[in-house]
Amino acid sequence: MLVAVVVVTGVVAPAGRSAAALTGRVVVNATSALDSTSAKSLTISCPNRTVAIGGGGWVEGDEVAGNVHLDGIVPGRIGAGIVTVSASERADGYADDWRLHGSALCIDEPSSYEMVSARSVKDSNFYHTAIAACPPGKQLIGFGGQAAIETGAAVALIAVIPDVDLTEVL
Repeated sequence: MLVAVVVVTGVVAPAGRSAAALTGRVVVNATSALDSTSAKSLTISCPNRTVAIGGGGWVEGDEVAGNVHLDGIVPGRIGAGIVTVSASERADGYADDWRLHGSALCIDEPSSYEMVSARSVKDSNFYHTAIAACPPGKQLIGFGGQAAIETGAAVALIAVIPDVDLTEVL
């Protein structure tokens, strides 16, 4: 039996802060080796005195669709300045070579920011959903998500979506 859980994370700061107030924006990219390793992970570090508020990732290779999937794009704990991007092959393997690409979105550390997260129910249902809500007076400035399993079977992270008001991430 497959047992899975989804975790979503939001990086939040006081509401009303404009994008221009988030200074020091830089994107840091990383790429794994092109090989047939079954699981890959990139830990991408932000430059000194900046923090990670989110990131992105994708897999590259011949016919990777349905064979390799993203497991997570997760900003590190407050002040860590890292994003971890991970992907893995389907449960029965994939013989071809593939590569993982990842990006970290970094900014100067804002005052009064924090991370919120939520976990789905851990069970054998096909789909899992979690909603991380901002505390009153705060809004999202970044986010991430991760699919976790307990049996070695492949579970894909399908979507991590902020709401239009930037008060929740699903």
